[in-house]
Amino acid sequence: MDREEVPTVLNALIQTCKDGEAGFSRASADVTDQDLQNTFLEFAAARKDFAEELQRLAVHFGEPHPETEGTTAGAAHRTFIDLKSMMYDSATTAVLEECLRGETSAVNDYEKALQEKLPFYAQNVIETQYREVRNAHEWIQGLVQTRAPETSEE
Repeated sequence: MDREEVPTVLNALIQTCKDGEAGFSRASADVTDQDLQNTFLEFAAARKDFAEELQRLAVHFGEPHPETEGTTAGAAHRTFIDLKSMMYDSATTAVLEECLRGETSAVNDYEKALQEKLPFYAQNVIETQYREVRNAHEWIQGLVQTRAPETSEE
């Protein structure tokens, strides 16, 4: 991959991270469990840090104005989280399911970026972030699976 193309990949991940930051912040407001709220806020803070790291990296690779916002699809997804949490008896289960959907998308975005032939340092940063995103995905997936019997009664 040419050095000039690297910011395109980084900007896409910046948007993914901004979507995750906003999504987890919104999710923390839609659940009542304090531990879950705190975990979602930690995930949001991590996504904010990831985006900032990617923005610095994009500047390093020649992008004068890296992305600063998420996607329209991400905004629509956050609205859907709010609607779903109002419609279901178990708002927590609904929020977890939507967080899982968002994290699945983030994992896919990172995997797509990792398929590119990026410079070593950029690849390293993305791999490190990917592991954390994947760990969050697996954690949320575990919660959704343990709550699955609860949703069948609703």
